[in-house]
Amino acid sequence: MDRCFFECIHDFIWNGAKNGYWPAYRLEHAITMLIALAIVHLPRRWRKAPAPARYRNDLVVVLVTMLVIIAGVARLPGPDRWLQFGP
Repeated sequence: MDRCFFECIHDFIWNGAKNGYWPAYRLEHAITMLIALAIVHLPRRWRKAPAPARYRNDLVVVLVTMLVIIAGVARLPGPDRWLQFGP
C-alpha cells in the first residue's frame, strides 16, 4: 500500500508537470488514497491489545480501507477506471 501510494504520487506530480495541469479528480483520488493509507496503519496502535479486540479492530480496518479505496477509485473518470494504468 505504501509503495502504491508513492508511485501514484510520483505519477501525479510527473504527469501534472509534463502536461501542465492537475485535474481535480486526480487530486481527490490522491487524498482519498492517503486517507486509506493512514487507516491501514492504524493496527500498529493496538498491537498490544488482547487478541479478540485486536482481531476485531483489524477486521474493521480491512473493511473500512476497502470502502475508502473503492470510493477513491470511483472518483476516477471513465468506464474502465478499474483497469486504467497511467493517465
